[in-house]
Amino acid sequence: MPRRLQPRSAGTKGPPGMTAAASEAASRSHPSASGDPAASAKPLLRWDEVPDDFVECFILSGYRRLPCTAQECLASVLKPTNETLNFWTHFIPLLLFLSKFCRLFFLSGRDVPFHHPWLLPLWCYASGVLLTFAMSCTAHVFSCLSLRLRAAFFYLDYASISYYGFGSTVAYYYYLLPGLSLLDARVMTPYVQQRLGWHVDCTGLIAAYRALVLPVAFVLAVACTVACCKSRTDWCSYPFALRTFVFVMPLSMACPIMLESWLFDLRGENPTLFVHFYRRYFWLVVAAFFNVSKIPERIQPGLFDIIGHSHQLFHIFTFLSIYDQVYYVEEGLRQFLKAPPDAPTFCGTVGYMLLLVICLGLVIKKFLNNSEFCSKKPVFTCGGILTGESGFIGSEGFPGVYPPNSKCTWKITVPEGKVVVLNFRFIDLESDNLCRYDFVDVYNGHANGQRIGRFCGTFRPGALVSSGNKMMVQMISDANTAGNGFMAMFTAAEPNERGTVSTITTIIRPQNY
Repeated sequence: MPRRLQPRSAGTKGPPGMTAAASEAASRSHPSASGDPAASAKPLLRWDEVPDDFVECFILSGYRRLPCTAQECLASVLKPTNETLNFWTHFIPLLLFLSKFCRLFFLSGRDVPFHHPWLLPLWCYASGVLLTFAMSCTAHVFSCLSLRLRAAFFYLDYASISYYGFGSTVAYYYYLLPGLSLLDARVMTPYVQQRLGWHVDCTGLIAAYRALVLPVAFVLAVACTVACCKSRTDWCSYPFALRTFVFVMPLSMACPIMLESWLFDLRGENPTLFVHFYRRYFWLVVAAFFNVSKIPERIQPGLFDIIGHSHQLFHIFTFLSIYDQVYYVEEGLRQFLKAPPDAPTFCGTVGYMLLLVICLGLVIKKFLNNSEFCSKKPVFTCGGILTGESGFIGSEGFPGVYPPNSKCTWKITVPEGKVVVLNFRFIDLESDNLCRYDFVDVYNGHANGQRIGRFCGTFRPGALVSSGNKMMVQMISDANTAGNGFMAMFTAAEPNERGTVSTITTIIRPQNY
């Protein structure tokens, strides 16, 4: 699953927490940053050569080019990119779980056929597990097809996790919860009277819980997907922490098992459930730690770009947690089949899952339609007058190849009393050490007076800030080599928020700097 870079401050030359020495080391060590002609035709890129949405915290190199073809995406799983092990750490578990569920459904030797209603909760759970790993693999492999597809794949990734969480609750509801003393009124009523001295009939409370557990889990699944999709927008400062937190929420559906272990002798009555349940939650805590802390790459940016970064460790520990969960769900199924209560209904299992798929699909459609890269597709022309609090500018025809022999000027004006903040989201111009051929100039004000910077190649500077409410951007191209141009976003900010005018100390940055 995807991890977004926090906003860079003006003049920042690397991801958060990266020292200048680390940045220079990454530039020297990675083949894509060397300008070596022996490098492949599609070299890997550094963090400052890809759009903001592609940059991972403290990962300096190993990025694939955008856009890639589907064939190039598939071929990349055998190449050392920063996504390669993200794929394999979930693809191998996908194969293992596929084999496991095939044995459970078709080769277990039970008298219960695979289509029996007693196995409907297991089908719901199995589909959630397999879909989660499959969507994670798909998102990590094909995320560089385009910005729109990248957003779509990761929205689907979040939705599949919510789907899995609800499928787990369905399996718990039918296979595990009925065997708990906590949810048996014949046990709980005298227990409460003995321990607390309350003469309370627990039948109604337990019946209410049983009636609400699946609807509440359903609502949580939809809400978690909304929150995670929302975390990919600019309003969220700590998306990793938010996503980790919201996916912990559905785990609250397993609280009865935890309470059972505290109030009764779960270790003695069901040692398999006790051991694997708590070990699963230990793996989840470890996985959450790596996902939020960004250790080890936070400690040494650039060293773990390909092997050993936190998202790979997150994948490994989530796999271990689900492995333990499958084990005790299978044990719960065995106990269920020994003395099954009423058979699960289609509407109470598969019906819920299908309704959830529809709701999650509507959520994803909503976010895709509202995405700045997906629904709002402005037609970029050569120059113009731009006013307002925010907006986008781009080379003529972006994201297509910009025309030769052109000179385009954009004049930006924000409300009085504010300054202009310009952030390049993408840049791909002809490369030259002195930026003599195709380049973008950024000026403070609407005249060719104080130039903030000149840029070419694929270098993306940090935020550029004017001293007043006006800024001018000018792009010039010659008759020869062209690229995909540039796209930038401007916003209005209070002067005390951004400080004085931001200038680039070295105003010319060649490609592969």
